[in-house]
Amino acid sequence: QAKVYLAGLLEGEDTGQERRPPLIWRNTAGRARVFAVLGGYMEDETGLGILEGMMAESSSFELYPVVNAQSLSVADYPSFAQENQENLQRIYSSGLKMVSQNIIWPSLLSMSKQSAFKPTCFLTPQFLYEDGTEPEADGLSFYLKQIKDSQGEAGWSAGGKSELSPGEKWRRDQEFFTQAESAYTYTAAFAPEGWALIDSVELDFNQDGIPDYVGVLEAAGIEGEEGWTYQDAPRILFAAAGDGAEGYRLDFQDINLIRTRAEGGVFGDPYEPLTAEGASFTTHAYGGSAWRWSEDYTYTYRGGAWYLTASETIYGYGSYITSYSRDDWDSGKGIRKERSSEFSDMEENWEGVEDWDSEKYDLEYELPLDEPLTLEQAGNRWWLAKDRVTDWEVASVTCAAGVELSEEQVERPGEAYLEYCDEDCALYSFSNGESGLSYLAMYRWEDRTLSVLAQEEDAINQPELYEGKIYYVTDIVEPVKYRTAQDGEEQTAEEEDTVGVRLNRIALEGTGKEPIFTYRYPEEGQEIRESQIPYLALIYEISGGEIIAEVYIGHKPHPFYRMKTDGSGAKKIGQVPMAVPSAQDERNETELGI
Repeated sequence: QAKVYLAGLLEGEDTGQERRPPLIWRNTAGRARVFAVLGGYMEDETGLGILEGMMAESSSFELYPVVNAQSLSVADYPSFAQENQENLQRIYSSGLKMVSQNIIWPSLLSMSKQSAFKPTCFLTPQFLYEDGTEPEADGLSFYLKQIKDSQGEAGWSAGGKSELSPGEKWRRDQEFFTQAESAYTYTAAFAPEGWALIDSVELDFNQDGIPDYVGVLEAAGIEGEEGWTYQDAPRILFAAAGDGAEGYRLDFQDINLIRTRAEGGVFGDPYEPLTAEGASFTTHAYGGSAWRWSEDYTYTYRGGAWYLTASETIYGYGSYITSYSRDDWDSGKGIRKERSSEFSDMEENWEGVEDWDSEKYDLEYELPLDEPLTLEQAGNRWWLAKDRVTDWEVASVTCAAGVELSEEQVERPGEAYLEYCDEDCALYSFSNGESGLSYLAMYRWEDRTLSVLAQEEDAINQPELYEGKIYYVTDIVEPVKYRTAQDGEEQTAEEEDTVGVRLNRIALEGTGKEPIFTYRYPEEGQEIRESQIPYLALIYEISGGEIIAEVYIGHKPHPFYRMKTDGSGAKKIGQVPMAVPSAQDERNETELGI
């Protein structure tokens, strides 16, 4: 059957497509393709494109390189049959197996490291299929593990030195893959339809001598005209336990603990590869913009369950760390390190510092930890877990005694900004324009009940549930007189302003409100103030039966306090930035022999 690619136009009137003289055409004779070119089209580099078209038309498929793909692709490597042994022994004094493992593979790893391109190996079990030499199965397992450890990928090569058609070669090669697959686990098989495995690590978490796997799935991307788009769906963290001949069983899956592509800030996808050691694995994330953060969480399998056993979070401006946190549940201790995040303070510290890891922080302290959370609890308490919830059905609405609000005025959890969540409930606050008050609400997952537990004249912030009590912060707002000047005359102005902050707690029913810590800005007792009160906020952490409270005071030093959960024993432990001793302080310390 003939096919015309280019036809000429005769001088004068066009005689129609069927009568135009063919200049480039093709005819078919069985499986053969005969191409004809009339004219000088093949005399310069234009002919290369025509030849490429002929090659493509000669076969039912075509493989071609992608320009600027920035990848390291290796065709026909590795191979697993001991072929061409005589020449390899003469040149390298080794056979194909040793040459491939000890010479070629290390060189590829070196090239990959220097270029930062991950290797893609298109393997072929053997080059010749007529010489009786069969491929060895152990080689496949070795290279697949090596490629995985180098974060590369493996594919199949249809090439070779044989006369077999690609279809027949694939049939022969598939027999080899089927026989050899018992030596290696293809973790991509853990991905259900519509999902892609983006990462996995091998470990033996149940210590039975059979490899287990922890991996991360995400909804498969969709390729369009403008590139790939990804579905707005949570990523799934999972573990698969090996059962020997029975294959693998799902040990757990969680949709909360892995950040999505959209949860990394300006840096984009925050995901970093999993790591594993012994019966533990660690998740990693990194993101932000100029202000950057990193998160590392370690989970360990013990007694048939997974527990959060260690964590490390870092926050700072570029390489300048302003907040460092590490928790080690094996020791029961948490470490906190703080530096000032004010640019004026940071600029003073930047001068002459090369290694921030060795520089002293403004404040360092320890705090006791509670019992370790299970992986499921950690997922439910992860601060982004509330963003994964899609069903906020409310079965009933109740208000605690003293809360004056109609059911229609209660803001539903699906419309609110949730500030706390765990395996039992979610907490949030909202305000009502008609009453001018702020309210604290709790939504229970089990029975889908919504309870409004408290009302305050001022904003409610940072609600948290701890050992059967709900803690939350309120501002102390009072009329304040300020000294002002207008038209050269001194005047007095009065306005409502925040003069302090307070940490409160109530029972789960909304009863028994207790103010357990109060901070008032110094000199608030002055009848007329000379300057505005800076912005005030209270930030707290509860752990191990203790509370650490930081009072944020605008551009002034922020004091930190330690106390029991009922507020008793409150004591200042430092401030950020740290206090600089005055000359009088130094004289006093000298007199005391300090």
